[in-house]
Amino acid sequence: MSNSSLVNYTKISPHKNSPRNNKIKKITIHHMAGNLSVETCGNVFQSREASSNYGIDSNGRVGMYVEEKDRSWASSSPSNDNQAVTIEVANDGGASTNWHVSDKALAKLIDLCVDICKRNGIKQLNYTGDSSGNLTRHNMFAATSCPGPYLQSKFPYIASEVNKRLNGGSSSSDSSSSDSKDNLYRVRKTWKDASSQKGAFSSLSNAKACADKNPGYYVFDESGKSIYPVKEESKPTTTKVNVTYKVKANGRWLPEVKNLEDYAGNIGQKITDIAIKVDKGSVKYRVRTNGRWLPYVTGYNTSDYNNGYAGNGTPIDCVEVYYYTPNNIRPYQQAYYRVSPVNKGYYSWQKDNSTADGMDGYAGAPGVAIDRFQIQIK
Repeated sequence: MSNSSLVNYTKISPHKNSPRNNKIKKITIHHMAGNLSVETCGNVFQSREASSNYGIDSNGRVGMYVEEKDRSWASSSPSNDNQAVTIEVANDGGASTNWHVSDKALAKLIDLCVDICKRNGIKQLNYTGDSSGNLTRHNMFAATSCPGPYLQSKFPYIASEVNKRLNGGSSSSDSSSSDSKDNLYRVRKTWKDASSQKGAFSSLSNAKACADKNPGYYVFDESGKSIYPVKEESKPTTTKVNVTYKVKANGRWLPEVKNLEDYAGNIGQKITDIAIKVDKGSVKYRVRTNGRWLPYVTGYNTSDYNNGYAGNGTPIDCVEVYYYTPNNIRPYQQAYYRVSPVNKGYYSWQKDNSTADGMDGYAGAPGVAIDRFQIQIK
């Protein structure tokens, strides 16, 4: 099984299953919910327990993070990810633009889909609007807005353009990228302010020289993207996510705790049940009791014994929590949590269900009851 020759940058993520357990039959497209370069996206997939096979930035560069022979962790559906090549696409606009994707990124996405189909024997890309087709979206498998309204609206177009080329024809993305006309570099204050233009140059070096002579002016390519001088990317701001939680001990639910304002529990009293909620994104969590893990739950309702809390009224020895970062929050955040054995100090912090850096994937120790619990999202 080969990888795409369109790749410009490679940084393999540790977060994958090798090899995938099914033949490649599908393509699943996601968006990054940010204007990430392929390098930045690759760095995210080193620490965050998620990944995709490929990523495309707004300049049309392609990154590879999981080889096609392996399954990425992308779509909240192991079944889909084992059959699909997954692609993250950068956004050159935010939520106010419906998470717009640049023309260069869209054209490269079509190129990459054609390449994937040809190499894997996919004769036609079928977009049905649901998971029965072989062109799928993240929000077919999880409660998420990914791939964003703009890119989602392009799925019929993407399938059509790919199929034209698979059938031996040419697509509009081919003609739009043709070199039949010279590209001009325009020097302006802003792309929209055409009246400020100092000149249009076929030579990039000449355009740069003009911009250097006129402070406050920039060089724009044919698509309207500012390419010189390079503006420093603003550092992403971290959105505060609040987590609220409470525990049951000695047969009663104790008061709620928010973030690290206190701990949930009473020293010396064994915790039997836990409830957790967040104000942004979502969590799944479970507990271990009587030598076995109970099913994951996602709710926060002490009257709902099916999905409102984790526990069955017997002492808990281990807790596992996983935080799902919503698409409108970047960088990705994780659940940091810890527990204490009865009448003793806390164990080390656990991040989500990670097993990196000596973590166990959960907080606690099998067979040792706990009496305090703390959690934060960061």
